[in-house]
Amino acid sequence: MTTKLVLLLAVWHFKDLVGASLDLVLAPCDIQDSFQLWNGSVLSHPGAISPVKSAFSELCFAVEADSTSSTLGGGPIGLTEAACGKQGVHPDDGTNFVLRDNGQLHMIGDGRCLDAGGGYGAFFGLWDCHPPGSQDYLHQRFVVKASGLLESMSSPGFCIAATTMELPRLQIRPGSIISAGGSSGGDMAIQFHVAFSASVSAVCGHDAQPYHCAVQRFAADNLVPATPESGTPHCSGCPPNMTLIYDHCKNHPEWVDVGQLPDYPRRIGGAIDDVANLSDTYVYLSRSECETYKGGAEVNTQAMYAMMTTLPDKQILYRDQCAPGRGSIDVDEECLGHVLGPGSKAANKTGSVLQPPAVSGKRNNSRAFRQAAFLDDFNLGF
Repeated sequence: MTTKLVLLLAVWHFKDLVGASLDLVLAPCDIQDSFQLWNGSVLSHPGAISPVKSAFSELCFAVEADSTSSTLGGGPIGLTEAACGKQGVHPDDGTNFVLRDNGQLHMIGDGRCLDAGGGYGAFFGLWDCHPPGSQDYLHQRFVVKASGLLESMSSPGFCIAATTMELPRLQIRPGSIISAGGSSGGDMAIQFHVAFSASVSAVCGHDAQPYHCAVQRFAADNLVPATPESGTPHCSGCPPNMTLIYDHCKNHPEWVDVGQLPDYPRRIGGAIDDVANLSDTYVYLSRSECETYKGGAEVNTQAMYAMMTTLPDKQILYRDQCAPGRGSIDVDEECLGHVLGPGSKAANKTGSVLQPPAVSGKRNNSRAFRQAAFLDDFNLGF
């Protein structure tokens, strides 16, 4: 299992309203909340084609004219802001919908349906219209209430609402922060953990390579000429005009000098937190990409942490799901049990006891937010 950290760049969006950007989410149905009320002939007349308009402003659902090819879980999305006054001129201009008898809001000309992302409704997008029997079918079905509410069939009692997607100020308890991710996200989880070790108590790194390994030259490396198109544009220790092959730590873990791995974080000084903070950290590592890479990078990551922790046999747990006879493991649950469990750094710093897994998650704990303010280039990493 690979845990993916999805960055939501393209979500349902409204035109700026009093200086705030508004997006669509699912919220507990409330007829008193004007941000949940919608109109348009598409909602009141069967078979009608029209935009879906907010009852409190001159704003409508629309498709982003400048959307990139962002995808989420394989389903295409591309959405933007647009004023209702500019819509409805052409039936297929990316603003008009028809409400199917089954409750799907189908965009005319586009061929996709409005989808409460994953059923959680922390964001909305356009997705291929699911057929009856699909496990995601209900995520695209809505009940139009006489009041103007649009209730989700997959989440009864929750309705489409407009909201700002601003990051809330969270009450974060010191010592309770961990980093987690899989594949490239696992690499970033390791980077974040080591660089901010004074604040991050633990890491869950799935299919993750060691800190700084991707750009670190080792004696056994096969160097290649550096070009503007190089997969590794920066190399630490390479001669001029030479660089490393892409993903050398994952494709050729045998080239890595494990004993060299702690050197860089130890000598970089104030650029990152003091690695002495890692002495009591807790680490969970796993391997599950059995075909993409031949394996070994995760073991090198384990070895790196073993040289920087006090009791590596206790503090580090590694699971190889590609080993012969190895059954499937819920690595997320096992990781949380390890890095937040009794005796862990997080438990010692917070004084909290890890609770058993909940039967179901709290919807309000799922939040989407706009990443544009934090990006210099929309093509970077997406």
